[in-house]
Amino acid sequence: MRKVTWSKESEYDFDDNIEYLIRKWTEKEAQNFIDKVNEIVDILEKGNAEFKKTDYKDLRAVTVTNQIILLYRTKSKKEVEIVRFWNTYQDPKKLKD
Repeated sequence: MRKVTWSKESEYDFDDNIEYLIRKWTEKEAQNFIDKVNEIVDILEKGNAEFKKTDYKDLRAVTVTNQIILLYRTKSKKEVEIVRFWNTYQDPKKLKD
């Protein structure tokens, strides 16, 4: 099992997405988002899959919803860091590595 850590930015992004979903949609959509993230975290912990490489150094991406991707990096054989939850409608130039 690998340890999955979260950057401060990813924690803020995650909370912001949940708040947005509750405010603009419903709690059900927010819970679906949380469930999908938990499924991805489980996969990352087990270490039995690597997701799509990105153009950013050492970052990989996995789609959570049509609008949100989770960006992560493998720090070691035993640790993965969730870096950001990125809204695909944002300007990619705003994403700093």
